[in-house]
Amino acid sequence: MSKLTVPETSPGAEVGTLSVADPDVGDTHSFVVSDSRFEVVNGKLKLKVGVSLDLAAEPHVAITVTATDAGGLTRSEAFYLEVEPLSSVVVIATGFLNQTAVSGSTSGTNSTVTTLSDGRQLVTWLNSGAVKGRFLNAAGQVLGAEFSLNSVYSSGGGMGVTALPGGGFVTARATGNNTIDLQRYDASGAAVGALWVQAASGVVNQTPSITALSGGGYVLTWHLPGIDTSSTGIGGQRFAADGSTIGTTFLINTTTASNQTQPDIIGLTGGGFAVVWSDDSAGNQNIRGQIFDASGNQVGGGDFLINSGGTDTQTTPAVTALSDGGFLAVWGSYNNQDGDGWGVYARRYTAQGAAVGAEFLVNTTVAGNQYQPQVAGLSDGGYVIVWRGVSSTYAQRYDATGAKVGGELLVASSGTEPFVTALPNGGFTVSYTGSSGVITTRTYSDGTILAGDDGDNILTGSSANQYLSGAGGNDSLQGFDGNDLLIGGAGNDTLVGGDGADRYQIGRGTGQDLIQSYDTDGGADALVIAASVANDQLWFSRNGDDLMVSVVGTDDRATIQGWYAGTGYKLDQVQLADGRFATTADVEQLVMAMASFTPPPVGQINLDNTTKQALAPVLAVSWH
Repeated sequence: MSKLTVPETSPGAEVGTLSVADPDVGDTHSFVVSDSRFEVVNGKLKLKVGVSLDLAAEPHVAITVTATDAGGLTRSEAFYLEVEPLSSVVVIATGFLNQTAVSGSTSGTNSTVTTLSDGRQLVTWLNSGAVKGRFLNAAGQVLGAEFSLNSVYSSGGGMGVTALPGGGFVTARATGNNTIDLQRYDASGAAVGALWVQAASGVVNQTPSITALSGGGYVLTWHLPGIDTSSTGIGGQRFAADGSTIGTTFLINTTTASNQTQPDIIGLTGGGFAVVWSDDSAGNQNIRGQIFDASGNQVGGGDFLINSGGTDTQTTPAVTALSDGGFLAVWGSYNNQDGDGWGVYARRYTAQGAAVGAEFLVNTTVAGNQYQPQVAGLSDGGYVIVWRGVSSTYAQRYDATGAKVGGELLVASSGTEPFVTALPNGGFTVSYTGSSGVITTRTYSDGTILAGDDGDNILTGSSANQYLSGAGGNDSLQGFDGNDLLIGGAGNDTLVGGDGADRYQIGRGTGQDLIQSYDTDGGADALVIAASVANDQLWFSRNGDDLMVSVVGTDDRATIQGWYAGTGYKLDQVQLADGRFATTADVEQLVMAMASFTPPPVGQINLDNTTKQALAPVLAVSWH
């Protein structure tokens, strides 16, 4: 089975995908679960509709799944499921403004996401060796189709990207032809000038790092065999704003024994830059760093050791600039420094390279491996760190003092290879490789969170962009101004967005919510459907002047009050987790089409074949 955990208090939650190794190719299988609270639907083990687990009463669940093939042969397998807590993690995790399947239905790896100077976002990824790109708007929604970037070679490492003034950007890649290729692009994604190529034997399987400088121009770094006196070192090349080189390739590391690899670079206030890398000079890998001024001169007496703990592998470093002029380095530490396998650590520095305190553990969850960290400095002076857990992607936000803001954020339950970029409004976007290899992003607003508990809460927002999450109980959430995300949670809740571009989220287990939206300021309001609900598991109907959007097979629904009373009461879109959406006009044709049918009863989570076939044409044209 693909996963052995199940979240508490989540009715109908999916556990994982079951697979059967059968020598009879093409054989079919049916499944029986020993625990009647569970069922198998389309090969996925899940809790039944309306059934949830309580961590306090039952921290673990032992089940046996029996598979039977077409010939009647059976095989039973026992599974030991861990019930996961729903704490502040869930409150923050559901608070994303947009989730986008950037690569559509195709797979990819090695994604990056970069905030451009005009406020857009650029996502890049590898697909069968070629490099793809796609623009998103400031809210994380796609702008146009994907396009190819620097795809001269069909093999090589990942892509380094940095933003330039005017909405353009620069990319760098280690190719399968043993070269480092660098290309500038304008704001439309069109190449500017000639491709810069640096022959560099032995650099294929790496991701070069590149950063723009505040004084203009940019700097490229990569690890390069033979650049220093001992094996592999860190090379750098400076470029002017017009793309011309400044000087020649220079050595970044002053500690040269053995190998120095995996560099990451960031521009600093005043035109200088900082570089961090993994160093093998002591017989075990450590993290070292070096600062350079705006003229490209080393600051201080040479490179310096960043990590202070760990006795084995310290690797995959990343670095970000902070608003106070300093920087923060993060890395993965092996050999149980955090108590179990890999852990994520970080350390803060001033612009002069003085450590601000000791290294610290980032991840709260220590069970299993926590690795592949990335980091971005936020506009409020804080920062956000993302990483990969055992099978999920997490994030942790910090304020300007270095204190944690909330708990760990579960970005994606099946995400790998995370990357993060800061947004001008104080939020951030995380890219990752999601289910079936699809490159996915989640965009979060400024991080203001109003969270309720299991009681009946009244949550009142302000003019800021906020997450309002009611959790349990019958809650009242009012966003007022700002672009807000309102999530009632369990119970029957009243959600009032107010002015701004507001989003109301429903899904399985969210109860019967009343949405009161009257917006004449042009804000793009939307009903957001949780990832557990597909487009053919939604039922649209009219009840007087109200629109009802129900989750098929459950009592869960959203009633948009006054939808038919005037255009100001309508939401602009209904949005699915996979990035597709239906407009106001699409919703109306769905209502008209479904008016001729009876929705499935509670417990039947899919349409019957007759209804599904009849509605297939309108479903196909209503979701874009």
